Amino acid sequence: MKELSELIKDTVKLKVNFISLPKNQMGTMYKVLDVSKIHILLGWSHNVELEEGIQKAYE
Repeated sequence: MKELSELIKDTVKLKVNFISLPKNQMGTMYKVLDVSKIHILLGWSHNVELEEGIQKAYE
């Protein structure tokens, strides 16, 4: 999450400081997206890297 936040901050050229809050002990520590089913079932794969997609969305 931190890396994504930094990427967006750098793309939109914001001057902000991020702070980390204590992790929720009752919730999920992290989530990982697995796109293997979409590759197998639909034959789909991305053609835009994350950095480029964030830049295009910002523009």
